[in-house]
Amino acid sequence: MLDERVLYLKHRLIGTALAPALSKAQLLIPRIKHVRHPELREMDAEANYFDPVLDQLVQPSSDCLDVGCHIGSMLHEFARRAPSGSHAAIEAVPTKAQWLRARYTNVDIRNVAVSDAPGEAHFVVNARSSGSSYLAVGPVPQVGDDETVIPVRVETLDALFAERTFDVIKMDIEGAELAALRGATALFARSRCPLIFECGPEAGLAPFGYTRGDLFDFVTGSLGYEVRSLKGAATGEPTLTRAEFVARGQYPFRGFNYVATLADSSR
Repeated sequence: MLDERVLYLKHRLIGTALAPALSKAQLLIPRIKHVRHPELREMDAEANYFDPVLDQLVQPSSDCLDVGCHIGSMLHEFARRAPSGSHAAIEAVPTKAQWLRARYTNVDIRNVAVSDAPGEAHFVVNARSSGSSYLAVGPVPQVGDDETVIPVRVETLDALFAERTFDVIKMDIEGAELAALRGATALFARSRCPLIFECGPEAGLAPFGYTRGDLFDFVTGSLGYEVRSLKGAATGEPTLTRAEFVARGQYPFRGFNYVATLADSSR
C-alpha cells in the first residue's frame, strides 16, 4: 500500500530541481514494460506532448481550472506558465485538498466532487494508485483491500463557478467526465475555452453508464467542440472523427488524453 507520506513527498517534489529526473524515470517504466509490445509505442509517447500543448494554450495571464487536481502536477504547470492568472482547482480527497491549499495559497481549491447534479455521494480512494481514485455511482461500492470509501459533497461546475470564465480547463476524473461536462454547459458557453480531458477504455466507462462515443457526441455536439489527440493538438494534425476517437480506446491503445477546442463554425 502506498504510504500517504510517500504521496505527500511526491506532491512536495513537484516543481523542484528533482522533478525532471523523476519524470523521466517514470516515463521509462511503461517503455520498459512495453518493449515486447511495439504496438503500444504511440500510447507510451503520449506524455511527451503535454508540454507542447500547454505551450500553445496557456498564456501568462490565462485563468485555468484543474478538475481532478490530484497532487498538483498540472496545477503547478498552470501556476508556473500563467503567473498573472487566477486559477481554481477541484480535488475530492480532503487530505490532498489540504496539501494543495497550503502550497498554492492564491488558488481557489474546492474540496468537492463534480457531476451533473448536486448531492452527496461516495468516493473510492485507492491507496496503491491514488490518481486512480474515483467517484462511485449508486450505492456504497464493494472495494478491495487497497481502497477506502469516503463520503463527498457533489456539485456542478456551473454552480461552483456561476460567474467565472476560464481560458483553459483540464479534466481528469477517472470516468466521471461526461456527467461533469453535463453539469458545466453554462461554464463552457461563457468561457469557450480549450478543454484538456482524459477518456480511458470502454471498460472504465461502463460503471458510469456511457461509452467513448457518448462522450465524443457530447463534446462535439452539445459543447460545439472538435477533438484532437494530445499529439494531434501539439503537431497540428486533423481533428478526430467519432470512429477514430472510439478506436483509440480499443487495444492497441493509442492514447487516453485529448484536447477539445471550439469548432470553426462556433468561433
